[in-house]
Amino acid sequence: MVITPLWLNLLQVIALFPIFLALSLLVFYLPGYFILSRSKASLRSDEIIVLGFSIGIIAFLVQGIVFRIIHAPFLSFLLYLAIIAYVLKKFRLTIFTPIACLLKEKFLTAILLFGTLVEGFINFPSGFPYPGGHLYWSSHGHDSLWHIVVIEGIKKDFPPKNLLYAGEKIFNYHYFVDIIIAEFNRLFPFFSSLDLYFRYFTFLIAFLMGIAVYSFLTTWQKNKTIGLLGVFFAYFVGSFGYLVLLIQGRGFFGGETIFWVSQGNTMIGNPPQAICFALIPTFLLALYHYLKKNELLFFLISYLLGGFLVGFKVYAAVVILAGLIVVALTRLFLSRRKDLLLLATLIGLSNFMILKLISKGSSSFLVFEPWWFIRTMVVAPDRLNWFDLELRRQFYLARGGPRAFLRIVEFETIAFLLFLVGNLGTRIIGFWEVGKGFLRKTFFREPLETTLFSAMLTSFLIPLFFVQKGVAYNLIQFMQYFLLFFGFFAAISLFHFLNLFKGKMVKIFIFIIFFSLSIPTVIGNLLNFYGKNPLVIVSNQELQALIFLKNQSKEKDIILTKPFNPYAQGLYQSQPWPIYAWESTGYVSAYTGRQTYCTDEGQMRILAINPEERIKKANTFFGLEPVYDQNGNLLHYLPADNIPIEQKAEFLKKEGIDFVYLRQEETDEVQKQIFTQLGLKEILKNEEVVIYEAD
Repeated sequence: MVITPLWLNLLQVIALFPIFLALSLLVFYLPGYFILSRSKASLRSDEIIVLGFSIGIIAFLVQGIVFRIIHAPFLSFLLYLAIIAYVLKKFRLTIFTPIACLLKEKFLTAILLFGTLVEGFINFPSGFPYPGGHLYWSSHGHDSLWHIVVIEGIKKDFPPKNLLYAGEKIFNYHYFVDIIIAEFNRLFPFFSSLDLYFRYFTFLIAFLMGIAVYSFLTTWQKNKTIGLLGVFFAYFVGSFGYLVLLIQGRGFFGGETIFWVSQGNTMIGNPPQAICFALIPTFLLALYHYLKKNELLFFLISYLLGGFLVGFKVYAAVVILAGLIVVALTRLFLSRRKDLLLLATLIGLSNFMILKLISKGSSSFLVFEPWWFIRTMVVAPDRLNWFDLELRRQFYLARGGPRAFLRIVEFETIAFLLFLVGNLGTRIIGFWEVGKGFLRKTFFREPLETTLFSAMLTSFLIPLFFVQKGVAYNLIQFMQYFLLFFGFFAAISLFHFLNLFKGKMVKIFIFIIFFSLSIPTVIGNLLNFYGKNPLVIVSNQELQALIFLKNQSKEKDIILTKPFNPYAQGLYQSQPWPIYAWESTGYVSAYTGRQTYCTDEGQMRILAINPEERIKKANTFFGLEPVYDQNGNLLHYLPADNIPIEQKAEFLKKEGIDFVYLRQEETDEVQKQIFTQLGLKEILKNEEVVIYEAD
């Protein structure tokens, strides 16, 4: 394997970046612009850009799904050639006028680009060919590689194969953002899926997050400064977790999730959530124009932007539908108008049908567990670690009586306020505008404000009373929408607060103080990510083996790997750890695009797949027998030398295993002899990996 110098790899990524931007304009922006051109509304350049891109992205998604379902994916290329040719002929270069106008607004462009880079640096460095191999920071070695697996599965089949669990399709997962990346990669295969995921689409989605917030707030409030402040709250404002670190003597920069909620500046690490943070403000922008102009096109655009949200993120669909249902019923009773009820019904039906298509045998994902996040926030050592508060609460709970009840209310109020204010950070200034909305009663009279407030309240209340099946803490992502919406009101409040002071320099000074109180956790995130060694590595030796396996195998082949050993990490002194020893991940499928028998069992459980039987069979094949406790619960596996060779041969045949992929640490001479008896042929061996092929 020839190792390319780091500078040359970096140069290649930079050289392909303008090509990606140009192609994004052609396949996303141009079709969206064409649809938008049918409107009679006078739109600003930033509105045209964000609406054009968002409409185009959804259109790209829909055509990709349709052509894959009818087994005619080649029609995508022909369709877009025709659309691009027609739009360029009809509008010529005037179609790019909004982009040129945006670039002339240098201050706005600078803030958007800076925010995009701050957001994007959570992703940019991972999955890149460094001299020693591909490095991954934070959870990218697991979560992001899962997305790469899904992307590779979509490129091969639709609905996508579950490459981590051979023979199954992917259900119970929202993979629409992966469809977009996969279809783009299929049309333009000279991009690598790693670069598209970690760098190019990261940049595009992060940019759209910022400009969508700016466009919506500027249009809604008719004030560009409020729009700019909205961008500030979207990109740069973190929690008050740094104050806890300071009080506890654990430093200053950091503490983003001490109050549980990941903040906006790390959103791009979760692409399904991140793209919803672009689509939701754009949906609100389209809804605003419909409410003001009563134009059918904006009704349809609102449907297009809201009707597919569940395929990106279930949580996004829930909060938007909640807001729409409330405003639709309010509008029906107050003015007898049924238009928003129709919109809510159409969006609800569309999302329901999509949910049924991507789900399989799944019931409600909610579990009623009031105050779970607040309770764990208080007592967890890596969060507030205020165990004394919980002990006091339990003491008075056991004691009973009116006075004890009042003390319990006091403790619960303290915990609740810490949860609310701690997560909001400097967004707490938004209570000014929220309070004014209640006093003016605009939340109940203005349809857009009713929608926004109802969606915000829904996103706040659900994690207060529920957790999620499987991975309980996943439901905290609802709170991220609460922070997004509250950031809108915070931007309005901060604008009015600054206007209380006379003099430009005074306003700048106050904003600098406000900015300084907002960013410590943002700085801390970057320090935590990149102030230490990467977490895991896929070494050059392993990359060589994976590339070889990809070239040697066929698409339907099944690769057997040894089940994850939680003690393997002990073989290594420090990070970056070899990815196989860090956690059970789907890295073999991600790099080869092939099915594995059973990997990343944690992700499989999230998908409502029980991998235990396959894990047991695979361990038995590798000479390990399960040990159970007296209640029948699995404790661990122990080596066993009494497993018949015939049983292992039957396993290979019955499960259709074509290749066995092992790290050198996972095998020994005895096992190699057994493999020879089984007819497994060694086809590659290097310092780290050995690969066998079945007859």
